[in-house]
Amino acid sequence: MPYLLDLLLTGFLLALNPDSTDMHGIKQIELSEAQVLAFIKAHDEFDSQLLPMPVDVSSENVARRHGFQSLTEYIDVAGNISLIATRIDPHVRNFVEVQILIANQIDEVLANESLAKDERRMMLDYLQKNSKK
Repeated sequence: MPYLLDLLLTGFLLALNPDSTDMHGIKQIELSEAQVLAFIKAHDEFDSQLLPMPVDVSSENVARRHGFQSLTEYIDVAGNISLIATRIDPHVRNFVEVQILIANQIDEVLANESLAKDERRMMLDYLQKNSKK
């Protein structure tokens, strides 16, 4: 159900204040290519372990093994990658403003005739409510 994932990501974005340096626990940083590549490698290792994995010394060790100074730095990089990824319009593959993404999602929900009436209404209410923020 990609619409629910889109809705969750949109809600996450709307909860963030893009003018803040500390966005509800996500420290906004300038990402380097090395950090992104290290994140991918570390993320693969985290995924290969049993989930949910407790945040403990082994988590810290995975982050350090892939070049991060700490698990906190890994989490900051992951958060910033998520912020960027959720602002990319999948149709045109460009970085867009949140309000444009919401408008596009509203259009997609309206066009999707396979959605149940109640599900469509719930999604539209959620998107329209958040488009006014």
